[in-house]
Amino acid sequence: MRGEERINVCQAVMHGSSRILKNVRKHEEGRVLKCDDRGFEVEVGARQERWPFDDVEIKEH
Repeated sequence: MRGEERINVCQAVMHGSSRILKNVRKHEEGRVLKCDDRGFEVEVGARQERWPFDDVEIKEH
């Protein structure tokens, strides 16, 4: 994920908006809970995972 996309997702989540990402390595989708300089913390079903920035892209509607 490019830097600008990453910043936009993180800002949206910090302001209470929901964002869904797709993990291109695992072929899973998850809702972003928070982000930091290491990646995104996402909710995938009933579990939480940390996904690196390089493994994700924004889910298209």
